[in-house]
Amino acid sequence: MKTRAATRLAWSLWAVNVFLVAVNVLFIVLNRGTSEGDLGGGVPMAAWLANIVLAFATVGALVGSRRAPNQLGWILLAMGLAMALTFAAYGYALYSIFTHPGSLPGALVMAWFTNWFFVPGIGLFLLFFLLFPTGRLPSQRWRPVVWSLAAILSAGTLVAALMPGTLDDFPTISNPFGLTSAAELLGALDRVLFPILGGFALAAGASVVFRYRRAGVEERLQLKWFILASTVFVTNLLVNEVLTAFGINVSRITDIVGPLSMAGVPFAMGIAILKYRLY
Repeated sequence: MKTRAATRLAWSLWAVNVFLVAVNVLFIVLNRGTSEGDLGGGVPMAAWLANIVLAFATVGALVGSRRAPNQLGWILLAMGLAMALTFAAYGYALYSIFTHPGSLPGALVMAWFTNWFFVPGIGLFLLFFLLFPTGRLPSQRWRPVVWSLAAILSAGTLVAALMPGTLDDFPTISNPFGLTSAAELLGALDRVLFPILGGFALAAGASVVFRYRRAGVEERLQLKWFILASTVFVTNLLVNEVLTAFGINVSRITDIVGPLSMAGVPFAMGIAILKYRLY
C-alpha cells in the first residue's frame, strides 16, 4: 500500500473509532439509571471507553499511517474498533430492550452480538503479544501456535454465538440463535476451549520472554516499554482485587486509575515503535 493511501485508510479508521465512541457515550447518557446487564454506565464507563478505545485507535493510526507494512498499527486499530463496536451494540440493545422497549429495530441481534464478538478481540490482543515489537513472529517455530490459536478462536466464537441459554451481558434474555439440539456438544467444547485459550495466553507471554532473551539492545528497549506498561496495568488489577477481598471500597480510585493504566499499554507500544525507529 502506498504511503498516502495507508495514511488515508489509517485516519479514516481512526475517525470511525471516534464516531463509535461518540455513539457509545450518547447511549451511556440515554441508558443512565437502567440496571439491566453488567457493563454498567455513567461517567466511569464513558471514561473507560474514551481512554481505551481512543488510545488504541490513535496509536494504531500513527503507526499505520507512517509505515503501512507494519502490522501492529492495523491490529491496534482493529482492537479499538472491536471494543467500540461491542460497546455500541451493548448500548443499542440496552436502550431498545430496557430503557425504551421496542424503540429501535434489531435489538436482540445487537444483544447477541455482544455475547460472542469479544472472542476475536481476545485473539487480536494475543496476536499483538506474539508480533510485538517487530511485526514478525519470534521465529518460524511459532507459526503453528498462530494457526492453532486461529482455530481455537474460530471454534470459541461459534460456541459463544450458538450456546443456548441466557446471554452473558443480558441474563434475562435467551440467546435468539442458540442451538438447543447441540447444547451438550457446545457445552463440552466450552469447557475445553476456553481453558486452552488460557494456555495460549501463557504462550503469548512466553513469546515476549523468548524474544527478549534473543533481542538486541534496541529491541530490548522496545520490549521494556511494553513490559513496564503491562506491569502497571496488571498490578492495578491485582491490588484492586486484594483490597476488594478485604472489604475496602476502591471503586472511585479504580474508575480513574483503571482506564489510565489500560490506555498506557498502547501508548507504550507506540513510543517503543516510533521512538526507537523500529522500521
